[in-house]
Amino acid sequence: MKNPWFTLCLCLASANLLPAAGTESLDSLLQQVRAGHSEAATERSEREARFLNARDGQETLLQDARDELIAAKERGDALKASYVDNERRLAELDVQLKEEMGEMGEVFGTVRQVARETAGLLESSPVSAQLPGRADTMQAIASQASLPNTQQLKSLWETMLEETIRAGSVERFKTPVIDPQGNESSAEVVRIGLFGLISDGKFYKYNSEFQKVVALPAQPKAYLRKTVEDFEATRSGFGVVALDPTAAAGGSLLELEAIRPSMTERLQGGGIVGYVIIGIGVIALLIGLERFIVLSLTARQVRQQINSPGEPGDNCIGRIIQTYHAYDSGEDRTETLEHKMDEAILKEIPRLERFLPLLKILAAIAPLLGLLGTVTGMIATFQAITLFGTGDPKLMAGGISQALVTTMLGLIVAIPILLLHNMLAGMSNRLTGQIEEQSVGLIAEYSAKKNSKVQA
Repeated sequence: MKNPWFTLCLCLASANLLPAAGTESLDSLLQQVRAGHSEAATERSEREARFLNARDGQETLLQDARDELIAAKERGDALKASYVDNERRLAELDVQLKEEMGEMGEVFGTVRQVARETAGLLESSPVSAQLPGRADTMQAIASQASLPNTQQLKSLWETMLEETIRAGSVERFKTPVIDPQGNESSAEVVRIGLFGLISDGKFYKYNSEFQKVVALPAQPKAYLRKTVEDFEATRSGFGVVALDPTAAAGGSLLELEAIRPSMTERLQGGGIVGYVIIGIGVIALLIGLERFIVLSLTARQVRQQINSPGEPGDNCIGRIIQTYHAYDSGEDRTETLEHKMDEAILKEIPRLERFLPLLKILAAIAPLLGLLGTVTGMIATFQAITLFGTGDPKLMAGGISQALVTTMLGLIVAIPILLLHNMLAGMSNRLTGQIEEQSVGLIAEYSAKKNSKVQA
């Protein structure tokens, strides 16, 4: 607010500065000062009034806020008391519900458990390809919080009975099928109980994730697919078809059979060492076959020669007899005849034991080559582990396959060769014994003749 004395002095100073002809009288100036003072007083009064009004309004707002706070506290206390009362009432009702339910609670729990287990079975059952949507009904019964009604209990019982009946039936029906390339088409499918789905000479399975019938990634061997074709052609009576007995429990024996390696694939797993072992086995087999034929023919010739000793033939004992007759014509010493006979026997033995040492060597080499393949296969396995770690077993399968296949081939080849060598060696020893026996007999005959001449 302006000072009136300051305003008066300012006006007087202004009056002194003005020219004398244009100045106003002092009364006029006094009136102006009084008018300014009156305006200032009025303005001051208005400001004071506005301030007082504003202060009164703030007090009103503060009182309203206090009233609202008190009302909110009262409402909160009332709600808290209501909450406590509701909790107590809820506990009383829960106890009352359990008392009134009694044994029905156990029945309810059993129904929920059975419905849950049934839903799990239906989701993977091949029957669901023919009758879809049954698992959803069972899941609804298993997940509801209220007691099942009569209709739901009847539905559960009918579903379980229907699944049991269809588990022992063979039915044909049309349904969408998905091939290994992901293409979907409609086809006639034969369901054989819970153990398999077949169509158009191929094996199928029910995929619970897609709720579709899908073909196996790889079909089993041809002789198993042939049973499918024959069974599909059967319209009445009985038929024979290959099935997976574990299919009802989610088994995959047919899929494992499809990826089972053939004999050729197993042999290829042995690598170069495996082929070398097989080559050794073939060579040993040919040698053994040749020796068996030769020794068998020689044994028959020997038996014939023993039955007719007077006619020496072209066989081992016949040549011994010829040596004896050649010596008997002119020689006269028994020791010399013995040496001649031993020489003849030594000439016959190599013919009888021909290739037998080689068979023995091959029988010893085969398992050693198998051990070599085992070592090289394990080296390849450790190299794969070093490069790629143990995260993917397929990267180590090649080395492990080589290690096991070569060991197997080495034993498979060595054992028959060893048995064959022992058999042929026995045949050779028997023939050698017969030769020596006949030689000793001839020497004894010659000695008897010589003694009789001396006595004469």
